[in-house]
Amino acid sequence: MPASLKTSWTSDNPGRRFYGCILGRSGCTFFDWYDPRMCARAKVLIPGLLCKINRLEKQVEEMQRKMQKEMQKEIQREMQMGMEMQKEKLMEIHSEMLRKMQKRQNFFVYVTVVSVLMVLFMLFG
Repeated sequence: MPASLKTSWTSDNPGRRFYGCILGRSGCTFFDWYDPRMCARAKVLIPGLLCKINRLEKQVEEMQRKMQKEMQKEIQREMQMGMEMQKEKLMEIHSEMLRKMQKRQNFFVYVTVVSVLMVLFMLFG
């Protein structure tokens, strides 16, 4: 049966690679170190460095979450501002349309009054 390359994370062999049965402990008992023994200093430094890495990775994840929330808030603010600007523009267009309609109504009334006056002048004139 083939063996797989695995990594030990015990305090005596932190990060040291070894060959072991692919079935794990329930398989055969084959075991052989891939990496040489570590010195005492490496056994102390590696776990400390791993803790630092884990802590920094958590900080990075937290900062990414915060940045994502801030970006979402900024997008919402920009969308809200855009909607407000569109609303203002629509209100301006609406006001302009009302002014034009009023001008047309005034013109229609003027034409009607002039037409009635002309008919009256022609009849009684």
